[in-house]
Amino acid sequence: MNPRIYLDYNAGTPIDPRVLAVIFQALQSECGNPSSLHYHGRLARQKLEESRRLIANYLKAKPQEIIFTSGGTEGAHVLMSGILLQKPQGHMITSSTEHACIYRNAKQLEKRGYAATYLNPSSTGEISLESVKNSIRENTRLIVLMAANNETGVKIDWEAIADLAFQHGIPFVLDGVSLLGKEPFKLTPGVTAAFFSGHKIYAPKGIGFCFCRQSVKLLPTLLGGHQEYDKRAGTQNLSAIIGLAEAVKILQSEQTLITAHLKKMRDLLENRLTSELEGVRINGEEPRVVNTTNLSFDGVDGESLLIQLDLAGIAASHGSACSSGALEPSRILTNMGLPLDRVRSSIRFSVGKMNTEVEIEQAIAHIIRLVRKARKHLN
Repeated sequence: MNPRIYLDYNAGTPIDPRVLAVIFQALQSECGNPSSLHYHGRLARQKLEESRRLIANYLKAKPQEIIFTSGGTEGAHVLMSGILLQKPQGHMITSSTEHACIYRNAKQLEKRGYAATYLNPSSTGEISLESVKNSIRENTRLIVLMAANNETGVKIDWEAIADLAFQHGIPFVLDGVSLLGKEPFKLTPGVTAAFFSGHKIYAPKGIGFCFCRQSVKLLPTLLGGHQEYDKRAGTQNLSAIIGLAEAVKILQSEQTLITAHLKKMRDLLENRLTSELEGVRINGEEPRVVNTTNLSFDGVDGESLLIQLDLAGIAASHGSACSSGALEPSRILTNMGLPLDRVRSSIRFSVGKMNTEVEIEQAIAHIIRLVRKARKHLN
């Protein structure tokens, strides 16, 4: 049997062994609830706040500006609803190519009386600064966009958009899930809040964090205890938080090496497939995050190719794992204006720090063989 090759790191990363070690240690030793006043609770609180300080230092933020959540989807909800629901009406700007956690939240908020503008990308997949600027209204109360698209890897000029939002006094929420861990990352003053997910940076699933400036009033959408500065109730998942902090600590020291490795692996895969196979096109152009390539294979059904790849031991995807249960073609690629046959023939490959050059070479050989086989059957 062929060894399995994982090329779906945008859906989820393996846990780094160093992260796993601190999680095991925490599970074995930290039994207290961080909200309890006794010795065990105080010790748990100390570990919780050490993790919060480490993540805050990485972002050059204050510890009070870090809110722990269950992941990116909850982070989007905490920030979007927490900002907008303070007033009964208002307008938000987002895009038609956002992750479902933003897109569906925006649709739900529309049902509650809020107006939304869904910006369409260019054919290269980018949301332009000009389109954001032209969409601002007198009652615009939120701009929320992803730094890098999870399906195509296309990045927006989020620093310039943050500056624009700051000039107009509009809160800007950044989805940093697909960017953190891939490339060096630093928040700019115009970013009001941002959210991130642990299982995209080699930490466990079910843990994430938000950054939200102290100056921003955030209405809690999950009520209960007074955890997370009254912004997100519920007993904290301490062992996962400690693991998350360890993952961020690793990024702090290894990000440059990780970025270079990801780019090398992605470029090797992409360059070989586009040069050795006819009719292979890249969906989304530069600038892109370094680990992602979304390729269309002319004359090939993407879903069938995915199945054949899986049987050959290669994990890839059609797009977002959150949408993989849907039979509809990718909303992201469709809204980029790509024709339906190209959308249906597209596969997302996303590499990670644990991929090797040998794995990528093996994957290339399998992909070329399976694409040629599929085309031969069509002729």
